Amino acid sequence: MRYLAFVLTVIFLIWFAHRLFNVRPAPKSQTEPQGPWPFYARHPLNAAEQVLYHRLSMALPEYIILAQVPLTRVMGVSKGHSFFEWQPRIRDLQLDFLICRKDFSVVAAVELDEDNQQGLVRQAVDERITRVCRDAELRLIRWHTRLMPDELAIRAAFSEPVLSRPADPHVLDQEFEDMVAKAQ
Repeated sequence: MRYLAFVLTVIFLIWFAHRLFNVRPAPKSQTEPQGPWPFYARHPLNAAEQVLYHRLSMALPEYIILAQVPLTRVMGVSKGHSFFEWQPRIRDLQLDFLICRKDFSVVAAVELDEDNQQGLVRQAVDERITRVCRDAELRLIRWHTRLMPDELAIRAAFSEPVLSRPADPHVLDQEFEDMVAKAQ
């Protein structure tokens, strides 16, 4: 009787493994298309972004300049909060430029605003990016394509100490103003 149970168990395991690992070809409608795919290589940065990239590179040689960085690559979710709840909120957002030290620690994010981006959808995206950077205490610099900084202005923007409101909401506005006045 034990022998029969053993044989039946082995037969069942062989059948189960066969069903589990038997890879059947996908139906013809789901297979990969034959022949060349309709993709082509294009510039990852538009003309204004290319100009700013080169200016950033020349003005900040001690930093690493990354372009078109998804926020999900830069932002983590604090302990006590659900990664799966918060990460999807930034899944489709990206920063135009990310300025990093040589060890890839993040110094600042740079957004290049254009006239054609002033639609309601783009404004909502810009507001979300601003909020994420503010709440993560990541310095965000916005420049407009018509007022694009030169190398001197870029160096000046990165040489100034960064002052921001303290994370403690109980600090009064006057205390903040006093801190700014002392720093100058």
